[in-house]
Amino acid sequence: MSFEAIQAIGAAEEAAESIRVQAEIQAKKIIADAKEAGDAAVAASIEKAKAEVEGLLRAADEKARERAQEQANKTENKKAAVLAHAESRLEAAASYITERIVSS
Repeated sequence: MSFEAIQAIGAAEEAAESIRVQAEIQAKKIIADAKEAGDAAVAASIEKAKAEVEGLLRAADEKARERAQEQANKTENKKAAVLAHAESRLEAAASYITERIVSS
């Protein structure tokens, strides 16, 4: 084999090694970029989920307050009705007691 052929083979091997190294570097960069993009996507998804959960919690809290207020209003109405009924019967009870005492 001639010296030029050996040099050509050596140059080809060096070129192949250089190409392999460059491909490895490029592959590592692609992997790192993909990991970074994936991490950013996960972080964005987490933030979006947190915002949705906060919105749902606010809505649930508001609904609970509305229901509690409705229940309080119903209870207040029942209380007023019972009190009005009791007051209406109070005078009759007082008259009955007075009549029993006077009749005794």
